[in-house]
Amino acid sequence: MGSDWDYINEHMGGHDADGMPNFVHGFSDEENQSPYVDKSPRRPVEEFPLWLHDKTGLSIEEQLVLESLRTLTLLLKDQSDSAFFCFDEELSFYEFDKAEFEAGQACFYADELVEKKELMEEKELAYEIALDEYTVVKNAYFRARWLANQPAEVRIVLNEEAKRPPEELIDLVKIQVHGSPYPLFVATTGLSMDLNRELLLEAVRNPVLSETTALNFTNEGLKADRELVLEAVRNYGQALEYADDTLKADRELVLEAVRNSGLALQFAADTLKTDRELVLEAVRNYGQALEYADDTLKADRELVLEAVRNSGLALEYADDTLKADRELVLEAVRNSAKSTEFNSYHIELGRVLQFASYTLKADRVMMLEAVRNDGLSLQFGSDALKADRELVLEAVKNDGRALEFTSDALQADRELVLEAVRNNSWARQFASYEVVDDLEMQNLF
Repeated sequence: MGSDWDYINEHMGGHDADGMPNFVHGFSDEENQSPYVDKSPRRPVEEFPLWLHDKTGLSIEEQLVLESLRTLTLLLKDQSDSAFFCFDEELSFYEFDKAEFEAGQACFYADELVEKKELMEEKELAYEIALDEYTVVKNAYFRARWLANQPAEVRIVLNEEAKRPPEELIDLVKIQVHGSPYPLFVATTGLSMDLNRELLLEAVRNPVLSETTALNFTNEGLKADRELVLEAVRNYGQALEYADDTLKADRELVLEAVRNSGLALQFAADTLKTDRELVLEAVRNYGQALEYADDTLKADRELVLEAVRNSGLALEYADDTLKADRELVLEAVRNSAKSTEFNSYHIELGRVLQFASYTLKADRVMMLEAVRNDGLSLQFGSDALKADRELVLEAVKNDGRALEFTSDALQADRELVLEAVRNNSWARQFASYEVVDDLEMQNLF
C-alpha cells in the first residue's frame, strides 16, 4: 500500500514542502488590497463548517481530532483578528502623528514619536506571532479534513496523528492523555464544540485538562443529560459547574461530584448545601469546601472538625463560636501543613491561627503548638507572646523569618538571631545591626 503522500501526488496534484495538498492554498483571501489588511486572516466562517455529523465511516478518534482542530482554528482566528485590529489601529495613530510631526504641527517631542513607533512595532510583532500560530493550526485542520475524506488506507495517517499531534502543534495545544491514545478535544473558551452524544460521552470519561471538562463545550441539551453528566462528575467533580440547573439539585449526582472534588459543592443547588451528609462528604475531600456550606452547618462542631482535619485553613469559614473552641482550633493548627498543598499562596500570606479568636491568640500553649507547626504564626500572637523568648526560639527554629514579628529586644538576642539565620538567611534583615555586625565579624554568617 502506498503512503498518503503517494495518494496526494496521484490524485490531488501534489503537495508543498510542508506536506499540504496544493489545493489547500486556494483558501486564502485575494481581494484585500492594503499591504497590512492583506495579511489579515479574516475569513468567512463557512470555511470551518460543522460537518462532522454528516460524515460516515469515521472513528470517534478521527472525529475528535477533526473537531479539536476546527475549534482551535476558530479560536486562533479570533485572536489573530484581534491582534491585527490592535496593530492596524496603532499604525494609523503613528502615521497620523508622524505626518503632524513632519509638518511641524505636533505638540510632542521626537523621543515621544520614537516611543509611538516602538509601540506600533510591538503590536505588529504580536499580530505576526498570532498569525503564525493561526496558520499552523489552520493548515493542520485542512490537512486533517482532507485526510478524513480519503479511503481508509489513507486515513491511517489521521489515526496516527490522533495518537500523537503534529510536532508543530505541541507548543500550542496542551493535551493530557488519560488512558487514551488520542487527544479528545482542545479546551477553548467562547466556542462550543460540535460534539454529539457519543463523542461527548467518550470525552467526559477522559478529560483533556485537569482544570476543565468537555461538558463545558457542548450544547445546553446535552448538559441536561443525566447519564452523561453523571459520567462527567465521576471523572471530574467540578464538571458540575456546567450541568443544567435541574441536575445541580440532583442529590445522587451531586454526591458523586463532591466525592470526586469537594469544591464541586459550590456549584450545587442551595437546597443541597444544607444537606449535612453531602456537605460532610465534601469537606472530607476538601476541607475548605466548608466555605460553600449553609451557615447552619458552619456551626456544626463535628462537621467543622472534619473540615479542619482535612485542611486547617477551613477554620476561616467556621462559625465564630467554633473559632473560640480550643480543641477545634488546635486541630486546625496541627493540620496547617496540609493546607499548603491546597493553597500555597494562602498559607504564605494567611496563617491558620489568624482565624482563631483573640483569646486563643493570647493562649501560650496554643501559640507554642502553632509556631512549632508554622513559625510565621507568631505574627498573630499577642505582644506578650512575641516577647516570650522560649516561644520565639521555637518559632525561628521552624522558620527563621519569624524573627520579623518578635520584640526589639529579642531581635538583638545574639543566640536567637543566629538560630533564625541558620534556618533562613533572610532572617538577618530583621535582626539588629549591632548583632549582625558582630556575627559577621566572627564569620558566623
